[in-house]
Amino acid sequence: PPPKPHTKGLGVAGQHTRLPDVERLKILAPYAGDYVMQRGLNNPFGVCYKDASFYYLAISNTMAGQLVRLNIETVQEEVAIDYTDLGFFTILSCVGEQYWLSIGSNNIVVIEQGEGKSYRLLYDLDMDGDVTNIVEGGGYVWVAENALQKIDPATGNIVASYPYQVDWLDYGNGLLWMGLRDNGWIFTLNPQSGEVKFIFDAGEPIGPIACDERYLWITTYSGQQNLVLLIDIQPE
Repeated sequence: PPPKPHTKGLGVAGQHTRLPDVERLKILAPYAGDYVMQRGLNNPFGVCYKDASFYYLAISNTMAGQLVRLNIETVQEEVAIDYTDLGFFTILSCVGEQYWLSIGSNNIVVIEQGEGKSYRLLYDLDMDGDVTNIVEGGGYVWVAENALQKIDPATGNIVASYPYQVDWLDYGNGLLWMGLRDNGWIFTLNPQSGEVKFIFDAGEPIGPIACDERYLWITTYSGQQNLVLLIDIQPE
């Protein structure tokens, strides 16, 4: 069975040792690549990507309280949805045509595009604990709170619950990647088998993570060393 949580996080102290397959991970970081585009935004929170555009929640300036679309080809911004009457949000996940919003409390609001810049409210969900991350993967929405929740976006219903309290989530390569902020540990959950594996110890506190079919990106913020760790998860 997968390890059970203690205090906060996965597993039991002393079990977090590098597994044989973990030793093959190739660390390519800190990331030293070129920045293709650099642009000042309206204090963005909850950035997600779809349809060749970045979407983010503006929390200041003239676009505060609105979902903003930034076209990465034209580098033009526009308000996609005005949700100011719903409240203030800092967490965003793009799930098909849905937008999942939270402020980090135990509430999640799910909307879709209405006419013009309006929205249609789909779900108003109350969770057991404070939401720290929301991601889409494998046809489901994964929410990190007091436990890890698997939600059907077609109904808004929880279809599975896992007793793991984590801070960061992303989905890639058929796995759910989970990060613990304070100790820098990375785990994976196989949604098909339910197997949980300890993958990597960053050795310092970590911020949000992102994963694709080949690489895992890990942000860190220990002291003056604010780095992006790039991990090859499919080494030769």
